[in-house]
Amino acid sequence: MKRFTKAEQLFLHLFRRALWADVPTTPEAEAPMADEATWLRVVDVAVEQTCQGLLADALSQMPADRRPSKPIYFSMVNMTAEAEDRNRNMNQCLHGLFPMLERQGIPAWLLKGQGLARCYPQPLHRMSGDIDVFIPTAEAFDRAVELFAKHLPGDGLEEGHERTFHVDDIAIELHSLIVTDLNGRLRRNFPAWCQQQLAKPPVMWDDVVLPPTSFNAIFVFVHLARHYVGGGIGLRQVADWMRFLYVHRAGGDSPLDVAELERDIEHLGIKRLWQVFATLAVDYLGCPAEVMPLYDPRHHRDAAMVLRCIFDEGNFGHHDEAMRHRPDGFLSGKAFSFLVQVRRMVHKFQLFPRETLFCFPILIRDGMGRIVGRKA
Repeated sequence: MKRFTKAEQLFLHLFRRALWADVPTTPEAEAPMADEATWLRVVDVAVEQTCQGLLADALSQMPADRRPSKPIYFSMVNMTAEAEDRNRNMNQCLHGLFPMLERQGIPAWLLKGQGLARCYPQPLHRMSGDIDVFIPTAEAFDRAVELFAKHLPGDGLEEGHERTFHVDDIAIELHSLIVTDLNGRLRRNFPAWCQQQLAKPPVMWDDVVLPPTSFNAIFVFVHLARHYVGGGIGLRQVADWMRFLYVHRAGGDSPLDVAELERDIEHLGIKRLWQVFATLAVDYLGCPAEVMPLYDPRHHRDAAMVLRCIFDEGNFGHHDEAMRHRPDGFLSGKAFSFLVQVRRMVHKFQLFPRETLFCFPILIRDGMGRIVGRKA
């Protein structure tokens, strides 16, 4: 396994410092001194991992004489200011969206995104994506699509369980199905488990409806694990999961039932995946061990391999060094991307053979669908 570079180690130091700024722990030593080239690479890593806001938070806590040069530092400050503006706009959109759905009698949950940002020390500094809304019945989903289509531009694509609409530069994705293509046991058991979760009271964020804590603890992890095996993730997705567990282990209005969570992990067939990522969280990313269910330090080396993959691939696999050599032609580019993805999956097979074998036919199916549909 390739060693972690000086820039990657420095990024991890700053990532931990910012992500756990509100946790009373023994402080780490000061960040090591670094030259301009190393700092530039640290910024690149933050962008690849979708963690610019966390890096800016950590830099703001450092003594001025240990920070990078002013152009680098203020570039991060500017990125974070833009993230704050976007998060405020998305929150405003949500607080209009959910009351509208309620008035129309359309049941809905907000998945991921802004609901998880609430768990961060600085919620507005989480780098946001889309708004994902889960509508659990086909009838309600069809009514929501009809309602949105009257007032908002869509992406022009009609897929059975997913539609996308736009409010200015904010994408709103409506989902009627939660995809759990990770292993056979999860695919079999998740639908009935999800129905049980739907019967529980949701968590309310003012007028925005969030899933029950027991659902989110599983769903957030399954989502990141699917993307890790099937494509690639950034550390922002792992940070979302860790911060959610931390906040809800601490109590509050919606505390997490750990015994129930561990039974669900076993029932859904994701224990091996969870244990490796739990070790990654504690041993490398600063998560307090008492927060993380099923942490087992015997997975230390496997966790290092996962972290190496995350650094090498970046968010959704878009920053893999090999992709710099992708041909321009449509078919040749697709073939090249497929071979790169096969190489990634060969590495992941060493850690998660069951999940990798399960996801490989899906990779082929989705790739062929993109070729037929001439999608990028």
